[in-house]
Amino acid sequence: ASGAYLIFAARSLTQHVSPGAAEEDEQTMDAPHAGRSQPSQPPRRALGEHLVYLGLGSNLGERDALLRAALERLAPDVRVTRVSSIWDTAPLLVTNQPRFHNAVAEGLTALEPLALLRLVKGIERTLGRQPGPRYGPRPVDIDILLYDDLNLDTPELTIPHPRLPERAFALAPLAEIAPRAWHPALGCDAASLAAEAPPADIRRLGPLV
Repeated sequence: ASGAYLIFAARSLTQHVSPGAAEEDEQTMDAPHAGRSQPSQPPRRALGEHLVYLGLGSNLGERDALLRAALERLAPDVRVTRVSSIWDTAPLLVTNQPRFHNAVAEGLTALEPLALLRLVKGIERTLGRQPGPRYGPRPVDIDILLYDDLNLDTPELTIPHPRLPERAFALAPLAEIAPRAWHPALGCDAASLAAEAPPADIRRLGPLV
């Protein structure tokens, strides 16, 4: 897709790999990397580790450097196993702001969901995010997209991310590295969701790491 904007679509797969199988935000609390990865089976994990997919975005400052800094700060609590390409995406809802660079990271963690939420919101603050308009510009944003097969709906956190099905900027990089990642509430995989996502002004750039 070099240099050309596109509407992302992914081929639906008939089988899925559950994130729980062996080997702005509705998520409201204001490692060494694996390099560019190709879709594959979920990583082998240690006892007590959870498979998570995190969406990262930035539209202020040195966007790619901020995304890399966010990935580095996930360690040692999250062991990043795969990272998508960078996707250049148009802002939604609040459109008079710079374009975003987005990516998705797959990782393993022993943290429980709320502890993971505290970690990623702390990283956002460390990298310069401050309270501001909802859906407005930000140096870095980290969302928990999927966490094992968990369905969670609390005042603090909703998993899977409640807006994931309508966000091509998250589904495209998710389907790139994990097309069979399973959405437990909707009963379908990331590739199917990406194929059905609303049209979006996005394009894949190069590797983030």
